[in-house]
Amino acid sequence: MKKSLSILFVLFCMVGDLYADPPEYLFSEFKPARLVSKNLNLFKADVNYSFLLNKFLFKDVSDNNQIKEIDPSMGIRTIKVENRTFLINEKGVTKEVLQQEPLITVQYKGKKKAEGKDAGYGGKSETSATDAYAYINTGGKMHKLSTAGYVFMGVDLLYEIDRENKTKTFMFASKFIKLYPQNLREQLKEYIKNQNIEFEHPEQVVNLYNYAESFVKEQK
Repeated sequence: MKKSLSILFVLFCMVGDLYADPPEYLFSEFKPARLVSKNLNLFKADVNYSFLLNKFLFKDVSDNNQIKEIDPSMGIRTIKVENRTFLINEKGVTKEVLQQEPLITVQYKGKKKAEGKDAGYGGKSETSATDAYAYINTGGKMHKLSTAGYVFMGVDLLYEIDRENKTKTFMFASKFIKLYPQNLREQLKEYIKNQNIEFEHPEQVVNLYNYAESFVKEQK
């Protein structure tokens, strides 16, 4: 009986891990970083990337370590965390540089949905789900961001590469393959299958991209 209960407990833990909530931040904790502005001014701060907000947050040591949002108006264009580099454009879109040459970047886009409240008879109402907020300080002003009213669903990875002097984007294997000539697509499909390429893992996508580009050069 005890052995059966132990087996059931292990199975329960495995199922729990399988359906565990996805992490809402890129890093497990705030990490030391170097921030470079468009005027090339250098700053240091502990940062983390919020998938829920699709933005970097930082701890302001001059303000009791309040967690603040890195807003486009601050003019930060580059963030370096350990050996990783992130670029932020004037609209606040953040991309991680996976490889410089040939250039490939990835944008982490968090997915969320309204959590909803009990609407009676076992139902949920999504129209009044945003009544609980976390406050983030941006540019010296406090504004509220709905967090409790939404359920974090995971992250989409939007890749961007240079192909034939043009910028191309993709998220899945099918779109990536179509970026290349018809006569190369079957071999790319085989490579993706044989190497078990998963587009949720950026390092695997980089290897795939380099393979595809080298194969193109061989055909010339």
